[in-house]
Amino acid sequence: MSKPETKPKNRIVKLPYVPHEGQRLFHEDKARFRIMCTGRKWGKTTMLVHEAFRWLGRPNSLVWWVAPYYNLAQLGRRRFMQAIPEFAIKRENKKDFMIEMVNGSTLWFKSADSPDSLVGEGIDFVIIDEAARVRERVWQEAIRPNLSDPGRLGHACMASTPLGHNWFYRMWLRGMSNDPEFKSWGMPVVEIPVTKEKVVDTRGGYPSWSNPHFKMKELESALKTPKRVFLQEYVGRFLEDLGAVFQNITGAIGGRLEEPVPGEGYIIGVDLGKVDDFTVICVVNEAGHLVYFGRFNQKSWTVQVSEIIRVAKLYNNGTIFIDSTGLGDPVYDFIRVRYPGIMSVKLSSRSKREIIENLVIAIQSGHFTYPDIPELIEELSLFGAANTPSGNIRYEAPDGFHDDCVIAAALAIWGNVSVRAKQISFEWVDM
Repeated sequence: MSKPETKPKNRIVKLPYVPHEGQRLFHEDKARFRIMCTGRKWGKTTMLVHEAFRWLGRPNSLVWWVAPYYNLAQLGRRRFMQAIPEFAIKRENKKDFMIEMVNGSTLWFKSADSPDSLVGEGIDFVIIDEAARVRERVWQEAIRPNLSDPGRLGHACMASTPLGHNWFYRMWLRGMSNDPEFKSWGMPVVEIPVTKEKVVDTRGGYPSWSNPHFKMKELESALKTPKRVFLQEYVGRFLEDLGAVFQNITGAIGGRLEEPVPGEGYIIGVDLGKVDDFTVICVVNEAGHLVYFGRFNQKSWTVQVSEIIRVAKLYNNGTIFIDSTGLGDPVYDFIRVRYPGIMSVKLSSRSKREIIENLVIAIQSGHFTYPDIPELIEELSLFGAANTPSGNIRYEAPDGFHDDCVIAAALAIWGNVSVRAKQISFEWVDM
């Protein structure tokens, strides 16, 4: 007598993951579109890894992980591989950034800066990591249609720190309404821990410190960033014009461009460009007012060098502070042979942050003023802050825009502050 057939038992994979309260609310909700806005170090990536794993537990599911850039998508892939046991994974295709699970489900890691790669078959579940940095057009034209396959009704989640009042903000607002397909989370913030500084609350998600594992030393370090950057990146607030790390942009407009004054000391900030980017020359006087502004491109290096030296000599042989990163290094050497009054500034992520934050303070405090120059004002207004995969803040212009004016102005004001600091004298006073 033959034995009755028995069905194989499903193997349940349990991971050592205990979600904190905000993560738990996200995992338990059944809305088709979930939007999670938080400050940095809140645990977004950990949450997304385990949510992806839950969807992959359904046999033959198709899951996408979309990030603004490939390196950020690869960070998600590494975190997934670290968290998931090997026996649950059948194979990894590193060329196509795909992971196949033993039950036939697949997880694909994709970049939003390559929209052609986002055209495909119906998706069961898509994760959009740092969604506020993904262009709305990518969501509307590439990702969203993939969730409407006739054979399956796809779900999506979007997790991000905020970035102004863009499409991610509008999606978050929709999730805070009564739309049953959308769900968002957030909390009011009355004061900042550590300093106890009061916050005039704006709309926002969860602040970084609502994660019980968040280290308050991180917050102490973050408090050194410009106030609006801190409110966006750590308090998770949607600020209308950030984008703009600079405040008081219109308040700093005043005066006019000026001819050189005999005896006045001048600092010249130079950011180099040749074809697509611009070379910008900013000259500031001792008071920090912009007295000369030049902007041009599609000129040979020889012509550019001659123009930079001409302006420096015109303004009482002022000191040039030039971005000598990359191609700027040989140009710096070329100028130095002909004009000794030049200082090289290599813009690493750290030094760029320092000169930008110095410019933020100068504009806020009125120590940098400028005439109504449309190119400069537009760049200051659009200049923003973004997260790097390593968790640092990167200052940059949005995709498709320039920051040459911002860098030249920042170099000029950096030089202005440096020179003024050297002019301070000390003496003993007999008390």
